[in-house]
Amino acid sequence: KNEQTKSNNVNEDAKKENTKEAEKENVKEAEEYSTEDLLSLGWSEARVKAFLSRKKNPNSYFYRFNAPGEPQATGDWKQYEIDLFMDQVKSLGVTYRWGEFSMKIPGRVGYQCSNFYRKLIMDGVITDPNYIMVDGIT
Repeated sequence: KNEQTKSNNVNEDAKKENTKEAEKENVKEAEEYSTEDLLSLGWSEARVKAFLSRKKNPNSYFYRFNAPGEPQATGDWKQYEIDLFMDQVKSLGVTYRWGEFSMKIPGRVGYQCSNFYRKLIMDGVITDPNYIMVDGIT
């Protein structure tokens, strides 16, 4: 009975995990896909090319795309996303490798993180001496 409880807990924990790191299993399965297989999924040639080179350049893939099977987050950022974003800023800093930066924020891709960062600067929430505002535009 104790083993069954442990098994159920493990299954529930796995279901709750919804991050790009959890999606790595889907990526591992997709590693065996050919270009034709990926195109048949409806992927653009740009996505296929970025996906096939993601190990050498994850920033290129995750700047525009989520891991396979991960739904795209849209709209306003939720508080937990903002918290994850700020955790990334604190731990990684801002290197402008937004694709890699986004990998810890479920559903968000690099260009969304870049835009959100710019919004935080424009709203005066954070300052960055590398961003220069000209007529309210960075």
